[in-house]
Parts: sequence; C-alpha cells; structure tokens
Amino acid sequence: MRDLSLRHAIRPKNMPPSPTASPCVFAGETLYCSAKSGFIPGPNSGVYADSTATQLRQTMRNQLDNLEEASMDFSQVVSTTVYLDNISDREAFNNVYAQYFKPPFPAQSALQQIPSSSRGADAEGRFPDLEQMSLIAIKRLIKN
Repeated sequence: MRDLSLRHAIRPKNMPPSPTASPCVFAGETLYCSAKSGFIPGPNSGVYADSTATQLRQTMRNQLDNLEEASMDFSQVVSTTVYLDNISDREAFNNVYAQYFKPPFPAQSALQQIPSSSRGADAEGRFPDLEQMSLIAIKRLIKN
C-alpha cells in the first residue's frame, strides 16, 4: 500500500501490542490478518487442544476477534492460507473449517511448511501448534 494514510492496524483488545507485528492490517478496504493458531491469549496463554480439529475451533475464535475488531465477520473472508503440522490432517481441518464459512467458500491454500513435530503436551499441558490460518477479507463485500 503506497498511500500509508489508507493503512491501519487492527488489534483485538485481548491481544497485547507487539513491537514487530500487528494481528491485522487494513490496506484500503482489504484486511490482511496474520496467521493465528489455536492459542488461548492472556495469562497462562498457550495451546491446550491436542488435535488439529479442536485447535482450529480456537483459531477461528481468534480470527473472529480480529474480524469483529474491524466490524467484519467470516462472510467477508475471500481467501485463507492454512499451515498444517501434517498435511494428512487437511480433511479433519476442512470438516471444522466448513462449519464457519458458507458457500461459496473462500479460496484456500493449504501447506505443510516443515516436517511434523512431536504432538505431545509439555509439562504445563500445552501442545504444539498443529495448524495456523491467515486470512484476507474485504470490507465492502455484501454480507449474506
């Protein structure tokens, strides 16, 4: 976005400010949201779900916080990028994903960016990110 006056950051109230990143940025009427995982924000934050499907439910809540802060909702999402710990989890991911979007679904790219890691909980009961999702939404899109 060349005209910086048309760009502004969106940060939900439950997300602490970051010196290096914004959860979402408007560029004119287009909202670009960074990849989010199924973490629970705040004190004792972390991922407490042990499967891709259950982590995605929290990810969708986190992304909805972003959208609502921008006075938007899932009906305005036009594209998502999905990052999976194991690409074989795509079907389980899509079964939950389809509960949040109505046809026509947003364009979706899915990838496994690194080799799958250990999926066990740490000493505090936190699990590794098994999925993340970024999105692009359009402000003036007509809601169904």
